[in-house]
Amino acid sequence: MVRGKGGAAELGTICEGSLGEHGFIPVSLLEGGHTMYCPKCGSENTEQALFCAKCGASLKAASKPSRVLFGERAQIPPEIRGWNWGAFFLGWIWGVSHRVWVSLLQFIPIPLVGIIMAFVLGVKGNEWAWDSRKWDNVGHFKKTQRNWAYAGFAAAGV
Repeated sequence: MVRGKGGAAELGTICEGSLGEHGFIPVSLLEGGHTMYCPKCGSENTEQALFCAKCGASLKAASKPSRVLFGERAQIPPEIRGWNWGAFFLGWIWGVSHRVWVSLLQFIPIPLVGIIMAFVLGVKGNEWAWDSRKWDNVGHFKKTQRNWAYAGFAAAGV
């Protein structure tokens, strides 16, 4: 591990704001190593780490290492699976903002397609949103989707 601002400055590739909370930069990440997610806080750690660099939780039960953090082969953390109210209520608006283009199927002028798509988005929305882009961590993802849920409830008048 490279410690402190001096080590990062010597490498010349990492800015001061990217240092971890404790001032460490995992060398394996700088060299393109594998990462895994903390099961407690969702932050990224090297595959060799025994404890999370952010919260200190044990990484023994952490998910398998993966270099793919988003996209079609993304590792989807189990805690994000579940119903997505924002996707259900806001449909194509939510879909376009998350680059989930399948949400545009709601515009097909066939009876019940829009209603069926609302339920499909509600069920699969979290997984598709996770796949669509890189999130800072699971907490960031959940906070964003919670805000979409509030907007969806407000738009529906609930």
